Amino acid sequence: MSKTDNYISIYEQRYETYRHLDKLRWYIFQVGMSVIGAIISFYNKDDLLLIGIGLILLSTGLIMLKVNHGIDRNNVELKKVALKLGDDNIPDIHNRSKFHSTCWMTSFALTLAGITILLYKIYLIISPIIIKKYLCL
Repeated sequence: MSKTDNYISIYEQRYETYRHLDKLRWYIFQVGMSVIGAIISFYNKDDLLLIGIGLILLSTGLIMLKVNHGIDRNNVELKKVALKLGDDNIPDIHNRSKFHSTCWMTSFALTLAGITILLYKIYLIISPIIIKKYLCL
């Protein structure tokens, strides 16, 4: 196997990895939203509903960020091999802001929403205890 054949094999593998991770990133989002819809439809107890939704939003956002990081790392390796093969059309991810990525913004919003819901629920649980303890009600 020649050096060029080896580069082509690596290039093909990296490209397939990119396609897989890109699909996975949006499957995670779809699964998270489907589970939240199912929880809201079938389970109407307010306490566990908010906690469940908060945890699902938080985990969905964090998983999407992790997959996006894998895509970025794969892109770096794909670009290295592509340049050795003479393909300079692979975009350089370090020259663009991650804040303009739709996936990054969606992941960040989901994570922030999950944290906000969980903190709000913790506040709702703790506030009556604090009021009783300090205001002697």
